[in-house]
Amino acid sequence: MVAKEILEADERYVQSLDLVRQLYIIPLKQRKLVSEKELRVVFSNLETIFHFTTKVVEMIEPRVHSWGVHSCLADVFLELVRRAPSRHRANGSPAGAPLTASDLRGNRLPS
Repeated sequence: MVAKEILEADERYVQSLDLVRQLYIIPLKQRKLVSEKELRVVFSNLETIFHFTTKVVEMIEPRVHSWGVHSCLADVFLELVRRAPSRHRANGSPAGAPLTASDLRGNRLPS
């Protein structure tokens, strides 16, 4: 089933992103070996992507595990867009305004 493949792919992606965080980003931050600016240059918005994808997995996992004939995932993704800060929606944001890790950690997206 396609929904299960989406979930499994996102779970693997989260694991890979977390590995990069645990092995590189967190130690570099803790030891202050590089500046925040240098971290952003090297790792771009990896933290934001990690938090967003983790949220996606948390939202679709229960749906996939209780999948039925009339189940779908579209509403989950629409909910993510609806709950995103307005500055990130096409009608209320500058082109390409990225979500930040703090947007995703806060109460702006569903748990």
